[in-house]
Amino acid sequence: MPGSSDLFDDRICSLIGGSDYKTFLDIGAGYCKMGMLVRVNKGAEAKITGIDINRAMETNMASAGYDEIVVGDAVMWLFDNPDRCFDCVFICDCLEHLRKSDGIDVLNHLTIRSKKIVLKIPLNNKDSYLFQTGQNEYNSEAHISIWGAADFLPFPHSYDLDGAMQYVVITGYRR
Repeated sequence: MPGSSDLFDDRICSLIGGSDYKTFLDIGAGYCKMGMLVRVNKGAEAKITGIDINRAMETNMASAGYDEIVVGDAVMWLFDNPDRCFDCVFICDCLEHLRKSDGIDVLNHLTIRSKKIVLKIPLNNKDSYLFQTGQNEYNSEAHISIWGAADFLPFPHSYDLDGAMQYVVITGYRR
């Protein structure tokens, strides 16, 4: 089942709270941690869209006060809705569940449609391997791609690593 490390949450709160952002997209919303951080820092005026492939997460998104709830494949939804833009997009504990090619396409797509893209990704390499298989009926929980600092070089970004967790903030082209 979905979960999220608390690493970098203070920086995410600072980013949200110190911004004028009003629209947010939470890809792989799961237990809605990012949406709750948005509500704490921005209140009810923030508009949050949540996407999760697992129908079981729909209730979580409703309970967390998401304004728009999408149950389905985030990659398909993004490309089926090319006019949708967001101030800030969260892809936390999710990118590793996408095919690498889909993840790169998503990052390119969002870079021109958002101001910031916030990513938390486990570091999977020979020294720190957090491999995860599908869990019971949640096959989408399997890690199917590996991401490291070099993968973000094509994007204007900042990068940090704490143990086995990577934190990346991509600056999008939307103003």
